[in-house]
Amino acid sequence: MQGTSVKNGTDALTLLRGAAAEGRPFDLVILEERLSGGEGAQLAQSMKGDPDLGSIPVIVVTAFGQRGDARAAQEAGVAAYLTRPIHQSALWRCLATLLQATPDHPAGRKGMARSLMTRHSLQEQADRERARVLVVDDQELNQVVAVSLLERLGCLVDVAGSGQAAVAAVSSTPYDLVFIDCQMSDLDGFQVTTMMRQTEGPGARVPIVAMTGLAQAGDREKCLAAGMNDYLAKPLQFHLLEATVRRWVKKDFDKRP
Repeated sequence: MQGTSVKNGTDALTLLRGAAAEGRPFDLVILEERLSGGEGAQLAQSMKGDPDLGSIPVIVVTAFGQRGDARAAQEAGVAAYLTRPIHQSALWRCLATLLQATPDHPAGRKGMARSLMTRHSLQEQADRERARVLVVDDQELNQVVAVSLLERLGCLVDVAGSGQAAVAAVSSTPYDLVFIDCQMSDLDGFQVTTMMRQTEGPGARVPIVAMTGLAQAGDREKCLAAGMNDYLAKPLQFHLLEATVRRWVKKDFDKRP
């Protein structure tokens, strides 16, 4: 992006109007100031009332969010209201959403009706786009290892400590992938898989991957025959786990530090 900065609202308005008059308007404004009065609110409202500037998205960044600021932001026509500290990924997601091109609006979503973006709504959006995975294992150490590796891949991970808990979780939550330990004390992985498959509707099969520490000849075939989709031996190896997730999860996901 090509960025330009000014020190106050008056200079900003002059620059914005000049650029629009020359046929090269700005695509976005990031305003670092509270909206509860002062130059920040005046600039946002002035832009909203100007036919040449009203469609330019405005992001307000503040270090001290206060009650009522979000409503003031919406009334001023602001597109996003973010409080510090702001993670780079959150700012990127905000920019990408506001400037995303569509077939009907090739220059972006400027001027389209939208709800106010906040740090919380951006996090909710990020969570919806992450792969949601269920780990079924009755051993706490195994749970910790699996969750740690999956979170490194950017997955949103839930844990079920028993077969019954796993069946209940799958019936209430639309998971993208399920990892099941084959040897558990109440129900083994094969029984749990059978119960899950029986509760699924037509065409709604969640991918199920077996995990076992007792890898033997024929185990893979046994897992597939029980209705599982894939098979991993313990101890889990990160590169094999990553390949498995990428094989079965349709959502995009990135490794996390």
